[in-house]
Amino acid sequence: AGLRKRILRIGEMPAANPEADRVLVLDGADAVGHRVVECLISAEYTNLRVGSRALHQGDGRRGVESVRFVWEDEATWANALKDVDAVFVTLPIKPTNWDLYFPKFCKACKVNQVTRIIKLSFYHSIKGNPKHFS
Repeated sequence: AGLRKRILRIGEMPAANPEADRVLVLDGADAVGHRVVECLISAEYTNLRVGSRALHQGDGRRGVESVRFVWEDEATWANALKDVDAVFVTLPIKPTNWDLYFPKFCKACKVNQVTRIIKLSFYHSIKGNPKHFS
């Protein structure tokens, strides 16, 4: 069975529990990701994990854990996904083989019993026109 796609409108998203649900924000130190982390902290989420290529240790924010996550290195995925309930995914700056990695990542999420994936991406809208990445 293939992965099922469903687009949710704002307000349809199943409610999360800020005190219990662990949320993984990928590329959480980048332009969009760090703002998502700040919003989740403001919403009193206390169980956040930030995945990025480089570990950002000692940021002092309560409930924020940093883990190494590299799209091209599937060995980094398991530790990032361990005990995670929801994942916020942003598109890498220069997506190389995104169409290969993302389906594998979704399967890894399923294996790790992730219940929600939120994907922010314009990749599919520009897939046929790579000049926008130059």
